[in-house]
Amino acid sequence: MQTQINFIPLDYDYFDYNGKTYAKITGRTETGKKAVIIDSCDIYFWAILHNNVKDKKIKQVQEKIEKIKIEKENRISYVLKTEIHGKNYMGKPVKAIKIFVTNLKDAHDIADHIGFKEIEKRREYDLGFITKYILERKLKPLVWYKIEGELLNNSPEFGGIDSCLDTDICIKTEKIEELPANQQPEFTPKILAYDIETDDFEIGKGQILMISLVGKDFNKVLTWKKQSTLPFVECFKDEEQMLKAFVKHVKQYSPDILVGYFSDEFDLPYLRARAEHNQMKLNIGIDNSQPVFSRGRMLTVRIKGIIHIDLLRFIKTNYSQYLTSETLSLNDVANELLGEKKKEWEHKHSSKINHDEWENYFEYNLQDSILTYKLCEKAWPDMQEFTKIIQEPLFNISRDGMSSHVENYIIHNLEKFNEIAEKRPMHDEIGERMEREKYEGAFVFQPKAGLYENICFFDFTSYWPSIIVTYNLSKSTFLNKKQKNALEVDISGKKAYFSKQPGFFPLMLKDIIKKRKQYKSEYNKNPNPFTKARSNAFKLLANASYGYQGFFGARYYCPEASAAATSISRDFTKKTIEQINKKGYEVIYSDSVDGETKVIVKEKEKIYETEIENLFEKVDQKSVLNKEYNFRRNIEVLTLDERGNSAFRPIIYVMRHNSNKKMFRVNFTNNWHIDVTEDHSLMAYQSVHHNQSRKTKDPLKRIIEIKPEEIKKRANSIITLKSIPNINHKSKEYPKEVYEFMGYFIGDGSFMRNKSHNECNKDYYLRLSLGSDNEEVFKKLIEPLKRFGYIKSHWWSKCRKGDLTVNGLKLINLISKDFRNKEGKKIIPGWLFEESEENIASFLRGLFSADGCVMIRNNAPIIKFTSIYDNYIEQVRKLLYRAGISHSVFKENSINKYKDKKTNKTFSNGSQSKNIILKNKEDFMDKIGFILDRKNKLGNTKTNGFKRKNIKNFEFDLQGVKSVEQIKTPEFVYDIEVEDNHKFFANYVLVHNTDSISMKLNKHTKQDALQLLKEINQTLPGIMELDLEDFYKRGIWVTKRTGDFGAKKKYALIDEKDKLKIRGFETVRRDWCDLARITQNKVLEHVLKEGNEKLALEYVKKIIKQIKERKIELKEILIRTQLKKSIEEYKSESPHVAIAKKMREKGMPVDIGMLMQYYIAEPESYQKTKKGKTRGPIRERAKLPDEPGEYDINYYLNNQILPAVENIFEVFSINTKEIMNGKKQMKLGDF
Repeated sequence: MQTQINFIPLDYDYFDYNGKTYAKITGRTETGKKAVIIDSCDIYFWAILHNNVKDKKIKQVQEKIEKIKIEKENRISYVLKTEIHGKNYMGKPVKAIKIFVTNLKDAHDIADHIGFKEIEKRREYDLGFITKYILERKLKPLVWYKIEGELLNNSPEFGGIDSCLDTDICIKTEKIEELPANQQPEFTPKILAYDIETDDFEIGKGQILMISLVGKDFNKVLTWKKQSTLPFVECFKDEEQMLKAFVKHVKQYSPDILVGYFSDEFDLPYLRARAEHNQMKLNIGIDNSQPVFSRGRMLTVRIKGIIHIDLLRFIKTNYSQYLTSETLSLNDVANELLGEKKKEWEHKHSSKINHDEWENYFEYNLQDSILTYKLCEKAWPDMQEFTKIIQEPLFNISRDGMSSHVENYIIHNLEKFNEIAEKRPMHDEIGERMEREKYEGAFVFQPKAGLYENICFFDFTSYWPSIIVTYNLSKSTFLNKKQKNALEVDISGKKAYFSKQPGFFPLMLKDIIKKRKQYKSEYNKNPNPFTKARSNAFKLLANASYGYQGFFGARYYCPEASAAATSISRDFTKKTIEQINKKGYEVIYSDSVDGETKVIVKEKEKIYETEIENLFEKVDQKSVLNKEYNFRRNIEVLTLDERGNSAFRPIIYVMRHNSNKKMFRVNFTNNWHIDVTEDHSLMAYQSVHHNQSRKTKDPLKRIIEIKPEEIKKRANSIITLKSIPNINHKSKEYPKEVYEFMGYFIGDGSFMRNKSHNECNKDYYLRLSLGSDNEEVFKKLIEPLKRFGYIKSHWWSKCRKGDLTVNGLKLINLISKDFRNKEGKKIIPGWLFEESEENIASFLRGLFSADGCVMIRNNAPIIKFTSIYDNYIEQVRKLLYRAGISHSVFKENSINKYKDKKTNKTFSNGSQSKNIILKNKEDFMDKIGFILDRKNKLGNTKTNGFKRKNIKNFEFDLQGVKSVEQIKTPEFVYDIEVEDNHKFFANYVLVHNTDSISMKLNKHTKQDALQLLKEINQTLPGIMELDLEDFYKRGIWVTKRTGDFGAKKKYALIDEKDKLKIRGFETVRRDWCDLARITQNKVLEHVLKEGNEKLALEYVKKIIKQIKERKIELKEILIRTQLKKSIEEYKSESPHVAIAKKMREKGMPVDIGMLMQYYIAEPESYQKTKKGKTRGPIRERAKLPDEPGEYDINYYLNNQILPAVENIFEVFSINTKEIMNGKKQMKLGDF
């Protein structure tokens, strides 16, 4: 029976029948049915002939080849026929014999029988069957096709294979036709995630306690250990029955993808081992087969008809360079990519888990599968696009490295060049390659220390790939000796020559770069995960192409091409620098903003504010000018789009470098500034006064770039932030009065203890100080909350007029949980920032009604919010930006003074009030307003004051500059490369980013620099070019051991939220105790936030005293170190390895990736040596947290606290070792 279906190929497999190989492809129909198609293709390889072999001789060779037959135990393979073709090999025309064989498995053996002298090379016998099939039949994975053929329904053909398949349709293929691009429906795979929990981490040694499964609307935990009331838990009588249920559920769900995390190496091997132990089959394949295990460099597990994905392997290859997580554990990766974490669970043997803990364990197991499922969904666009572009099955794409991706892309595109594929190197050849001479690396320009002005930044576009394309560098173009018109490259004193006839690899790479630009443009026009993934796939391919040619295992390995690219880049960079210097400029380095500068980013569907330095997590690449790059993924920064609206745009990378130029602080008020390097551009609004030619009705055309020293000369107003968009807000949807109460409570509320509950230490009441507004607030706020059930009862204070106390668990639980920190102080919770604008407006209405002020000056209302707390000011500013309310901020010049009611004397605590002034009162009154009528009346006072009508419809504001002052230049500055518009808001100010070569303009103008850029680009060959990025800003960098320069990877900053940004210090290392982290954080807070080294020093002295007096709790000194390999692989025994051994001896679970927790104890007895008594090795004094002992005072002072702070104090010439020893610090007076 003939039939026709629309079909998308997912899983590729093959089988032998009657000595011939057939493809068996599993996929879905357009209606969602699972289908299998059976197909075949020509199996052949090539024999390349020597030049000048005569036709008669070729015919004789063909006859000999066609007689070759290989007999195996279960099959006979032979040559079907031969054909003569004109082909290309390594870019050169050749005559080759196409040899058709019955079975690809024996192609290599047949090739070995072709040792005729007329044959120069034999190629393509080493291509896998699936790759051959895709090349021949053009049935590419994840692409829709129209399939015509014979419907197999209990057919005896192929040995009755269709009756063995758990599938809806099985077709013997006759015709394949790719559907047009506009008829390709979007495909969403059916995903099933799984995870197991065991008592023992050694494969198969212990029993499997539970298995979780998560799919769409499908959550299960299978167990045999304990009954549960949780709805998703199914309990069985023993492990065997649980394993059978696992098989049943997988078959019934019928997934396209079965996904685990580290499942190749752990979950599936463990499941197989336990199935064997229980004498059952793990037959989850669509043909009732068990998983197929194969071990190459790593263990790999296939399931017939289902794509098994070990998500860890895909993330390791494709995401790890962008991830900032310390490890690639499921918890760390999910936290970074999803903003979600694993459930808390302390691993212990199942015999020690009490009844109540099992429920938590089940939830823990289920959460692991939920996270895996969500990560797979998030990674799907990237997996799909890589698969489509490279044209290998998703199973391979999810496991292959970038070099394999490049190679497969080459193989699947060779047909365009009529090219025969090169062979894969064998083990001996790879060994020889590894022994070859190494070539000189790239040129590194060491910037000079100092302060500079007027810097211009140039950028290399697709630098390394563009060199390969421009200079035609590849294996096929490499020449063994000099030829006429060849390119000559000096490589470490040796000459290398390359043909100028375009090679297929440079041409492919040129097409990759072109498509990268094309799909990047498509993404800009139509931003979605798939257009972004397509653009990113070509970007990664282009970037990996340079490394591929130097990869030992590459078919097209060519170290000469790789070294030539490095040599050309080195020479080109030097020449460019010389050209710039000869023109009277001075190359120094790239510039940026100060590391403390705050930016607003969107990551994992969350919007938050952070210092720009917080975005720099690790060094992914270092440029020739010593700039360090951290390539970021799935993170966007707030900018202004071409329509004048605030929008988030992808960050390409974060860059940092040493700064040696002038630094300027641009002050907008006495409490709002931005620090920028002398030539960093801010975006300004140029008035007609400054430029008559800008008499335009379009305000966007008045936006210009301006340097700090040009302010007030070319423009007075700087573009600043007005609105923060929040597309995916997550509202808790309380009644508006609840949000208003929250705001009023932050302003004029307090927690009041219920004295009868002192034992429980519970805050049981909330108090509001309403003053003379008590009746109005009660009517508008308290009465509705009583009706809604949030307030149960209330009473008025007898001694303080207007003070109201309310009681109601619903409201009290909410306020005490989210609006109070550990110290019991009021806070504004972070989740409020993600609320809808309406709910944020309600909160601000309550807050401004309590702590806001409306004054009338010059017949115009002034609305302001006042607080002495910086964190309140910061949080309220962000909430106002979320509501789209323009504002400014300043602090009072005078110190606050208070009057003691008892003594009638005034005193001061040194605080200064900060004020937020609303710039657009009308917007505030329209969107927010007050609860109180008297304030609403004042706020709505009509005024004839000046309004910026020309920008009111745009999402930016204008802010005048109070002053510009030169400040001390930090050692490091940062910048962000923003996709497309190269701008971002920094400290709420719109700035322009920059990168790559930087130069000091000296006396030159911007126009001079642009002309220089034009002259340089006119000299550049091929597609190489320099782009103008633009003409273009506090933390502590500790000194190196070797000199006065700062350690590049050891610095710290602090943002306005008092959040420390730390890189290279002990606080980000897991092998340091919490006390060291806390001490260092506190020291940095004193130094960076308060500018007070004396307080920092006093704090350290206090910690030293507490350690010596043993007043430190054990939990503060616990050290956590990750076990990164098996215990046996450690050659030396460090403390965490000793702890791992001790845990294993106690029967506690130990596995790679776990954090070992321990403390260092005082020795029980001192050891005698030639030099006297010693405390013994630290590893022998490492103890588990529950082991008795006293912590080693000397160790924690000298090995934890001192290293954590000494480099910081060295900046201020303070010797911490003297402090540790109790000696007088002689240089404190230098403060």
